[in-house]
Amino acid sequence: MDADPTVAFVAKILALFVAVELAQSIAPQAVIIAAGLVGAIYSLMDWAQSSRMKAIGYILFWTTVSWLFAYPASAAVAYYFHVTEFTWMIKLSAVGISGVGHRWPLVAQSAKGFVISILEKRASQ
Repeated sequence: MDADPTVAFVAKILALFVAVELAQSIAPQAVIIAAGLVGAIYSLMDWAQSSRMKAIGYILFWTTVSWLFAYPASAAVAYYFHVTEFTWMIKLSAVGISGVGHRWPLVAQSAKGFVISILEKRASQ
């Protein structure tokens, strides 16, 4: 069983419906998808679109994006901070990626401005 208590709990619940081996292999992905759903629903609250189908598409899109990028983002953070065990970060990455949602262009613009200001300060020294 996985050391992560959330994954272990989901695996036990899934084991009620499917084989134990299958539940143990599905549980980590199910937790990432659930975390992505939480973040996508949170970011949907401040999205201007009002159509039900657009909202469902928005949630599915950001849940998929967070599912695809949660592991690589956690691995990159772990590499940067020299952390060996980073499985606990994957859920947080999924919530964060989908929680930012449609505001990613603003985050990129702010990061660009921050990097430019740092480079200008270094160039002037």
